[in-house]
Amino acid sequence: MSTHCCPWPGCKQRVPTRMWGCRRHWFMLPGALRRRLWANYQPGQERTGRVSRGYIAAYREVQRWIVDQGRV
Repeated sequence: MSTHCCPWPGCKQRVPTRMWGCRRHWFMLPGALRRRLWANYQPGQERTGRVSRGYIAAYREVQRWIVDQGRV
């Protein structure tokens, strides 16, 4: 199974590539952002490397939210 580090700044937790981040940080995100990531996730994108523009936009929105909340 392929893994990556949780994208939350400073988190070193390894998670499966199909997951955005670790459980702790996933549930720190507002529900609307979690739903947006899921809505734009395409099953298998971690294997094919074909990530939708919508997922990239949602990912960037999450990163902006983290910074705006002073959680870095």
